[in-house]
Amino acid sequence: MKFLINKEREQILNGDYKPKARFTYVYALLKSQKVRKRKEIDYKKLSTSKLLSSKNYNKKLVEELKTRPFKKIIKYFETISPLKNELYYWHPSRKVNDPLTLLIKVHKQSELLKKIRTEKCEALIFKCRGFDKFESMLQERINMNELKVLNEDYNFFGKFWTIKKGKMQEFYDYMGKKGAITNKNRKTIDVVQRIITHPYWCDNTCAAPFSFLKMPCMKNLDFSVVECYSFLEIEIGERTVTVSFREFNGLLKKDKKYEAVWCALGVSYSETIEID
Repeated sequence: MKFLINKEREQILNGDYKPKARFTYVYALLKSQKVRKRKEIDYKKLSTSKLLSSKNYNKKLVEELKTRPFKKIIKYFETISPLKNELYYWHPSRKVNDPLTLLIKVHKQSELLKKIRTEKCEALIFKCRGFDKFESMLQERINMNELKVLNEDYNFFGKFWTIKKGKMQEFYDYMGKKGAITNKNRKTIDVVQRIITHPYWCDNTCAAPFSFLKMPCMKNLDFSVVECYSFLEIEIGERTVTVSFREFNGLLKKDKKYEAVWCALGVSYSETIEID
């Protein structure tokens, strides 16, 4: 019976079905099913939002979602109503029942945290719109404690953040006094300073470069490290302290102007300075 059904189904789909008798039960059964050819979905043409909101989370959809920019994925979760826990969406016939579970399936937890860390750092540094709703939903599914430090850094280093605006000549005069090198190619300029620290990301044995944070490409802005406005973190014994590039340069050159600063931090110009 199954063989006959499959054979006659194929004939009906091809349009060349010729019943051997005026009526067959198989033919009546197939006609009642309204058999149609399924259209193949081109997932490349679907938006990221459509992919995540789809109910048919198949392999092709997952592969396509891996290629999508993470910013668009964040945007989707920021625009929908907060999701409930995974059990709320449970269905006995499916392993993946909601977009957040899908995202965790697409990316390993370590990979997912790295992507979020990159976007979060950029949002904090450039004061972009954050993604609190997405974070709130995701922390119900995975451990995100290591990302909390970014918010702590945001508050702690706020005292170092400055924004200076002005016309070019006034700016050049000001920066000249500070000994900064500038490019004279704009009529007006904004100087923005941001600091994000990293001692929480790796310990003293860390060998990996702290390179996940990249400046965004912005045609109307020039980015540069300015000695008098840039800071770095150094470890003195078991302490981690923040100093300006200028102060650090003074230490390397043993500039008398900064000797008091380093003495207060417990570093003497008379001792041998080792830099790892």
